[in-house]
Amino acid sequence: NGYNTTSIFSGACAHSVALQSTGDIVVGGTAVGNSTTFALARYTTSGALDSTFGSAGIVTTPILSSASLNTII
Repeated sequence: NGYNTTSIFSGACAHSVALQSTGDIVVGGTAVGNSTTFALARYTTSGALDSTFGSAGIVTTPILSSASLNTII
């Protein structure tokens, strides 16, 4: 019961949520500004960022265009 707010970068927005078989939660999203960036955050079953995933629970990847990003999400 509850929610979690994670600041990844300015203008970020979550678009997708997936529950892994382990119970971990993966959230995918984007930020569009000077560049378009795809981001993933993984949370443990307790709701904390998973420090074993990416950099402190977060992975970001620059994408060439918004059109490319739309095909990922």
